[in-house]
Amino acid sequence: MTPLDRILSQYPAIKEILFFLNDNLPLIFGISFFLFILFIFYWAFFRAPRKAAKLLRGLEQKGYSPVRPDDPQLKNTLERLTPIMFHTYKLSTVRETSPWRVKLAYGQHDSWTNRFFALINRSVIRTPPGKRKWEHQFTIAFFEIRPLPFRQEVHIAGDRYKLDPEYGLHAVGKDAIGLLSSRFVIHTRDGKLDPLPALLQDALIACAPFLSIRAVKKGHLNDPFLFYARIRFTPEGWGLISNEYVYNQKKMDALLEVVDRISLSLE
Repeated sequence: MTPLDRILSQYPAIKEILFFLNDNLPLIFGISFFLFILFIFYWAFFRAPRKAAKLLRGLEQKGYSPVRPDDPQLKNTLERLTPIMFHTYKLSTVRETSPWRVKLAYGQHDSWTNRFFALINRSVIRTPPGKRKWEHQFTIAFFEIRPLPFRQEVHIAGDRYKLDPEYGLHAVGKDAIGLLSSRFVIHTRDGKLDPLPALLQDALIACAPFLSIRAVKKGHLNDPFLFYARIRFTPEGWGLISNEYVYNQKKMDALLEVVDRISLSLE
């Protein structure tokens, strides 16, 4: 008799449990998978948005005031300054995209600048080869409206992604962006880039640990990193989004630090 047989003979309950698991393994796996999907659904549509909304409301302590989701200026800003989110998609696979919807927003205004933090979402229907996918995108976005020293749109991302050419943007060569090339990928309409302000370059390098997966050492990718962050600069303002929920205070503090650093560098 093997040691295992002796143990099972002494503890028949264990033997019964093992037989039960063996006989019902497909059912147990199915129930476990269903509960996992249910948890993901609960987190994505209920828990995480509530956490993000709570963090946004905390901006009142920093001088921000509630803004109506249908505010005309905010709606116009959403259309003009939201960075591109389809970082890995073939544009040809996108069949339907709803407009960004504002669920909750806070703003701060002075004579020169309008700033907004907004909880936004939209639905995307894609048809990759052989299947149809419905996706729900939900994130916190930041926008700052004021004249900027840019003559072109500049799109900045902190990961090694290749944007579908159908978006009409082209990667800027490494030689044109200097030190930033080790941390960011930059796109413009024609692949050419006017020199970025020196203070902005310094701010982006300082913010790289929050924004650029290329600047984070392997094995040290922890909060408060903002995954797949995107920044869009235009002559009339700039916007930033992260392709994930800002669901805890660490991430919110990181987001505030990033926008403050970049904003100050543009003054």
